[in-house]
Amino acid sequence: MELLILCITIFLARISDVTLGTVRTIFMVNGRKFAAASLGFVEVLIWFTVVRTALQFENPSFFIALAYAAGFACGNLFGGFISERVIRDKYSVKVVTSSRDQLIIDQLRENNYAVTVSECFGRNNDKKWMLFLEIQNHRLKELKALIYALDEKAFVTVNKSKAVYKGFFGLVK
Repeated sequence: MELLILCITIFLARISDVTLGTVRTIFMVNGRKFAAASLGFVEVLIWFTVVRTALQFENPSFFIALAYAAGFACGNLFGGFISERVIRDKYSVKVVTSSRDQLIIDQLRENNYAVTVSECFGRNNDKKWMLFLEIQNHRLKELKALIYALDEKAFVTVNKSKAVYKGFFGLVK
């Protein structure tokens, strides 16, 4: 019974510290150094406690290693889920339309997307538009669906923005 309790404790603790580690890494990449340092402190404190407890257990068991590894794997999953839902990143989206259709621009703007339009030419010198958008990460799925509903041949690229200054973000939530 003692082994089972230890394995469950290790599993849950690893989920916690690895989840914190995933979020900490994203904070650091996004330039939030103090938040990352604070999470790192708690993460390592949990990790140290778990390792110390696992190594001091009187009857070594392969189940301890399994609990440790399973907690690590689940922590990565949870950290990814939390990051997607909690951390508000911004994306730069570029769309090359298959043709010049004003409806695409109008529909994007009606759905509260700020769109900057530039004339461009395709491979065969056919006239197209390149649309530039900056969006919050939680709107990406919605934007992609709208774009492909309006132009199923559109070419779309998405990049994470490190910083965005001024523009449409202050006007619409």
